[in-house]
Amino acid sequence: MYIDSSFYNKLQELHAIKFNWRTNCCGTFVGKMLEHMYQKDFLSEFKDKLKDEKTNSLLIASKGGWHNILTSAGFVKRNDRAMYAGDVVICENAIGIYDGTKGLFAGGSFRNKGRITDCYHYTEK
Repeated sequence: MYIDSSFYNKLQELHAIKFNWRTNCCGTFVGKMLEHMYQKDFLSEFKDKLKDEKTNSLLIASKGGWHNILTSAGFVKRNDRAMYAGDVVICENAIGIYDGTKGLFAGGSFRNKGRITDCYHYTEK
C-alpha cells in the first residue's frame, strides 16, 4: 500500500465521525479505512450484526478475537514492534489505524505508540 495524501485525507474524514456502536465503532472505522486503502470489503461478515457494546464484543469473541479476524482476512502480525502508516493496531481491545506517529480509533480517539500492544499489516491473499 502506497501511503499518499488520499490516505491521510480519508483517515482524517473517518476519524472525525462521532462514535456509534452500529455505524462507527472501532471495527467499522478500520473496515472503512481498509476498504479505501485496498478496494476490498472487510466488513461484509459484520454488516447488520452490530448493535451495542455487548453485542459487538460477543461477535468479536465468537470469531476468536481481533487477531483471528485479522489473520483470516490476510493480515500478518508484526513481531518486531515496528509500525508503519496504514497498519492496523490494537490497544485496550480497540482496533485502529496507525498514522505514522499514533494509533487513530473511531470517534476521534487516539493512543500513543507506546500504548499499542499489537500491530498488523495486510498481505494480499
